[in-house]
Amino acid sequence: MINNRARCLGRAAPARYHCQLQPYLRTSGKVMRLNLLVAALLISGYAQAQASPSFQFERPAGTAAATLRVVSPSGKVIQQQFAAGQRVEIRAQLPDGTQLADGTYQWELGFAPVVDAGSRDQLQSARQDGDFSVPANWPAEIPLRSGVFFIQGGQFQPMLGSESDVDSPSVGGKSASGPTREAGNKDQVIADDLVVQGSICAGFDCVNNENFGADTLRLKENNLRIHFDDTSSTGSFPSRDWRITANDQTNGGASYLAIDDVTGGTTPFKVTAGAPNNSFFVDSAGRTGFRTATPVVDLHLVTGNTPTLRLEQGTSSGFSAQVWDVAGNETAYFVRDVTNASRLPFRIRPGAPTSSMEISASGNVGLGTASPGAALNVFRAADPVSDPWLLIARSDDGDPNTEDHRLELDKDGNLFVSGSVTQLSSRTSKGGFAAMAGDEVLARLSSLPIWTWHYLTADDNDRHIGPVAED
Repeated sequence: MINNRARCLGRAAPARYHCQLQPYLRTSGKVMRLNLLVAALLISGYAQAQASPSFQFERPAGTAAATLRVVSPSGKVIQQQFAAGQRVEIRAQLPDGTQLADGTYQWELGFAPVVDAGSRDQLQSARQDGDFSVPANWPAEIPLRSGVFFIQGGQFQPMLGSESDVDSPSVGGKSASGPTREAGNKDQVIADDLVVQGSICAGFDCVNNENFGADTLRLKENNLRIHFDDTSSTGSFPSRDWRITANDQTNGGASYLAIDDVTGGTTPFKVTAGAPNNSFFVDSAGRTGFRTATPVVDLHLVTGNTPTLRLEQGTSSGFSAQVWDVAGNETAYFVRDVTNASRLPFRIRPGAPTSSMEISASGNVGLGTASPGAALNVFRAADPVSDPWLLIARSDDGDPNTEDHRLELDKDGNLFVSGSVTQLSSRTSKGGFAAMAGDEVLARLSSLPIWTWHYLTADDNDRHIGPVAED
């Protein structure tokens, strides 16, 4: 007697698409399983039929540059770029000579759409002006693709076959290893409520007298899935199908727990094996912790070395790639421009005082003040001990004949300028001229009191000469 059961499991990543037809042939108390793999796997370009020193990816039509990111079993990230039209593949020996170690690797592949130069320049100009809208004729975003590959002995191994059951000889209709598989069709339909006051084990490898421990429901076999098949078909009732998946079915595949959007062919949530405690934690107040079970604020990241938030714009929407990191540690809170040599254009050192930099609603910038009263307002509660109030300098070239300080305002209010101070005195900037007698001007100057004096904040030896405003 033959009992045919078909399994066809979709994946978001074409590298894992495969379908099995599993006829069960029951003869002489034995069960034989045949796995028929569909040719679509080979056509997809993500699977290989035999071991190879390279792993090649299919390039979709209408794509330009590609970015491949691979995470090794040890957690090392490998990234490779491919130009438009270039074959997308990774070799077991990287361009720098490094040999990829044996194990299972996670990969993610992104493609940029083809955008003509005119449209790109037009959009770039609009973005510089603060317009971040996307033109109507802009190409659609190309979704990221992801999956796994398996390396053994320096070769990419085939990922086509799935694990199959190997059955032991049966004794009296029961397997010697425990599972019970009686001949014949034993499907049961219960047209009423089913109440089980004990525990339930479902799967080919459940045994008589199963030791459940504290488990109420146990799934036990080599391919574990829970499928939610919504049969709604009228009106606007939701009908999306979902699946909870545990682990890949392919040899060398990844171990994980995932939620699959079966209807959409995507996997929006996945936790891979080995994730540490509290990788993702939501407390009763709705606060979310990453690597912490005690989140204090809405989003709380904890790590032993430089917690970091990465903002990565890929090329899948046709824009130029750009990566920013926002991070902090015991030395600084900083913004890192990863794309451009990991420069640090902005840093705040621990201990910086309140309102070290403040921007008001009017656009005034305050340094040391929370209420700037000018376009640039610098305030200190006391004079600097030795540093100047203001310093504009260039890199010191080591030449004593050149001055690296261009402008300096010291703590006593003295202004040093290495070049010339040019006042606005041109005739072209003035009007309403009337001649004056020179002797009259000199007479007024001669009657002006002239004093020697020092500023209140300076000592008596710092003398100046000249009139005062009141005179």
